[in-house]
Amino acid sequence: MAKIQDYLPKIEATSVKVAPTYVTPYLSDDAKRAARDHKAKGKPVFIKAMQHNPNTAGYCKNCGGGRFILLNMIDAGPFKDVPGTKKSITWFDGDGINGVGWYIIERSATFPCPECVK
Repeated sequence: MAKIQDYLPKIEATSVKVAPTYVTPYLSDDAKRAARDHKAKGKPVFIKAMQHNPNTAGYCKNCGGGRFILLNMIDAGPFKDVPGTKKSITWFDGDGINGVGWYIIERSATFPCPECVK
């Protein structure tokens, strides 16, 4: 004799995915100086946010465990569409100072995380 469960669709349990947490790190003195020098040219600097997971080995509350901070020194933008360039580009959601859109990166620079080098 068939049971009611035999007629019901099989539903597989799925795990719940939690959105990753991103934190914009604070900068070392060298990184602040580089950002200030680039901004003096009238061009923006973007500090790249790092993904954070406190359960990973080597976790750092500032850089997430990557041991460095990444700055994008911007050359031009924002552009509504992806700009035709051989240079690297990045998307920025806007912050009230710099608009929403695509930006051309003049150069990227990494600096040691000030929290990790303490």
